[in-house]
Amino acid sequence: MVPTGSLQLENGITWSADQRSNVVDGPGTEMRIGVAHCIEIFFGVPDYAYTIGGNAPAGFSDFVASARLQLPRYNGFDTAATAGLSFPTGGNQISSHGYDPYLQLPWTRAIDENWAVDGMLTITWFTSELQENPTFQPTLEIERDFGTWANVFAEYAADYPHHARPTHLLDGGGVWRVTPRQQLDLDAGFGLNRPSPDHFLGIGYSFRLDGLF
Repeated sequence: MVPTGSLQLENGITWSADQRSNVVDGPGTEMRIGVAHCIEIFFGVPDYAYTIGGNAPAGFSDFVASARLQLPRYNGFDTAATAGLSFPTGGNQISSHGYDPYLQLPWTRAIDENWAVDGMLTITWFTSELQENPTFQPTLEIERDFGTWANVFAEYAADYPHHARPTHLLDGGGVWRVTPRQQLDLDAGFGLNRPSPDHFLGIGYSFRLDGLF
């Protein structure tokens, strides 16, 4: 969670190869604001998908507004609940063309002082593509901390549309905390079945401004 009165900006660029198309997507920016002890709001600023060869769609993504509530710890699990809504502001080939709500339930549990396992379930409703509802997106991740300055992780992620073949991804990467309020991220992965991207690589940078209010 972002501390109360703080603003955190998370930025990233992703390159992916998918069925003979290469797509550069960015700069993906998320603005997170801590508004109370256990509540934060955040906004997904539209980024641009640029196609290098192939027939993959190009254009700006939709704008997303969300809020997260940190829930009480239960039996060693740290949990939260996130609700959000995407707005059809993106390009014609990228936008979902609807106001799409979603719900996320992230959790984490420490194994010891260095290892932890994390997961999240996302449920999305597409108002303009009713045949896809509901779409489930589970993730499962294991991570290892190296003190307070770095960690590495491995993750499995899937996407289960209601009337389409699911996608399965395996990725991994690391985080380097340059300072207590700045960090660099690296993430790379590949798809495990035909509907999934062939492979992808992402790099990100985030920083936090404290004491704004």
